[in-house]
Formats: sequence, C-alpha cells, structure tokens
Amino acid sequence: MKIKGYILFFILLALSSYRAGGFSPAASDSLFAAGVRLYENGEFAQAITLFEKCHYMDAEDPSVPENRKDYARMWIASCYFMSGDTANAAITYEYYDAKPVDRRLTVRSDSLFAIGMGLCNSQEYEKALPFLLSAAQIEEKAAGPDHFWYGNTLIVGAMNAFLCLLLVFPTAYALSRLRFRGRKNYLMVFLVLQMFPGTMAMVAYYVLLNMLGLLDSYFGIVLVFACTAVPGSTFLMKGYLDTVSREIEEAAMLDGATRFQCVVRVMIPLAKPMVGLVCLFGFATPFGDYMLSRFLITDPGKYTLALGIYDTIFSTAGSTDYAL
Repeated sequence: MKIKGYILFFILLALSSYRAGGFSPAASDSLFAAGVRLYENGEFAQAITLFEKCHYMDAEDPSVPENRKDYARMWIASCYFMSGDTANAAITYEYYDAKPVDRRLTVRSDSLFAIGMGLCNSQEYEKALPFLLSAAQIEEKAAGPDHFWYGNTLIVGAMNAFLCLLLVFPTAYALSRLRFRGRKNYLMVFLVLQMFPGTMAMVAYYVLLNMLGLLDSYFGIVLVFACTAVPGSTFLMKGYLDTVSREIEEAAMLDGATRFQCVVRVMIPLAKPMVGLVCLFGFATPFGDYMLSRFLITDPGKYTLALGIYDTIFSTAGSTDYAL
C-alpha cells in the first residue's frame, strides 16, 4: 500500500511540474485529491509537498477562489500537526488573515471540525481533541464578543424606543392640548418633512455627528433614528390624544393635579396602545435599517444585525459586492 502511495506521489509530482500555458484547475484538483489520500494513509511528508504544490498552482490562477487556497493551507497545517511538528503547524495557522467578519474563518473551522469528527469516528479521541478545540476557538473569534449583532441591535432598538417616546409624546401632547401661535405651521412642517426620506440627509448626519464626536457610537445612530421618526410618530400620537376627552384632564386638575401629573398619571395610561406602537416602531427600526447604519457605523464591533448579515454574505471571496 505504501509503495503504491509513493509511486502515485512521484507520478503526480512530475505531472504537476509540467505547465503548458498555465496551470489548469483539473491538475490542481488531482493534486489536492492525491494529497488527501496520502494524508489518510498517514504519509504526511508527501502530502505536505502535494498540498504546497496545489497551493502554488491555485495562487497562480486568479479564477480560483480564496477559500480553495485556505483549504490547502489548512491541510498542510493538519499534516504538520499529525506528524508532531506543532511549531510549523502553528506558523501555518498564522497564514490566515483573520478579518473581523471573514467567511474564510468558518471554512477553516468547518474543515478542522470535519477532521476532528473523522478521528472521533475512528476512536482516536486524543488526536481529535486539538482539532475540535481549534475549530471552537475559530468560531468564537469569528462570531465572538466583538460581533454580538443581535445584542447590538437590541441595545440600539431599546434606546431608540425610549428616545422616540421621550421626544414624541411631549410634542404630540402640546400640539393636541395647547393652543399657541404657529401651531398649524408646526403641523404643516411635520407633514412636509415626512415627504423626504432620511437618506437624503445622510451627509448632514455624518457632518453633525462628526462635529459632536458621536460617530461609531450607539447614541449617535439612535439620535438619528429618533429624530427621523419624530414627524410621523407625532402625527400618530396626536391623532390618538385628540380622541381622549379633555374633561378627564379637567377633572384631575380640579382634584389638585398639576399639568405634569395629568400627563404622567392620566394621559400616558390612557394612551398605552399608541405608546406601545411608537415604542414598537422605534425598537424595530435598527433591525431593518442598512443605509444609515452603514454610513454612521464603521466599527465591526458595533455592527447591527443588518450590517453583520450583509458583511457575512458579501465578504465571501469571489462574491460580488453590490454597492447600496
């Protein structure tokens, strides 16, 4: 069996050294398959030579995706590790350029996990443990504490819901209950503002937040979300408050309640359905927003769910990055 392996090794090595107008993917695939067979037969030194040749051939071909090169390097590292050369195995692992969100990390971890499970199936648990631990560490790095997209989105959503309510309710109450000069003009301004999408002011948002030092911060993006939601949410809240009878407030004031107490103890409890709707709209905003979040947040550790999912999909090597 070993003689056949050596013969196959030298034949494939001789064929791989022949180039006629560039390397072909078929030759690279054959080398890769032969290296895997040698690895399975325990002939790690010969397998390393084939995988290195395969990696060189793939590097010369621009049509070969990056994850293919990563597969070859992963197998080289595995050969070093299985042959007891942990130093070279560690150096080979450092080949991977680990970006904050890199699809190649998951490719590498999936491969290591597959090797570990194969060793487990062969009841070689001591050899399988390092591979499984390495795969777990890679997954933790790829989607670990710096990339809690759900957590970031929940934080931004909760802050946005609270700030929306804090801005919308007093504004809607003043427009609904108080009579002052320019009241109709304010309503008209709010109506006109709803005609323009928030993306029209992205440059202004960026400049203002940069001046205030709020770029790449939760409060900065929440401030933009809340301010853009004020006109529409104010109309909704005002329409609901108009349906609440004024006599209820007057009765509370006759009993000695102040205006603030009327708002807190009478109007807010009566307006719970609309309060909940405004909070729900504010909470759901960061889950679906991509444009403003991409423009105002560049730190991968603060990505929301939309940014994280987009980068995960389009960071794969060979994919097309559609500019949005």
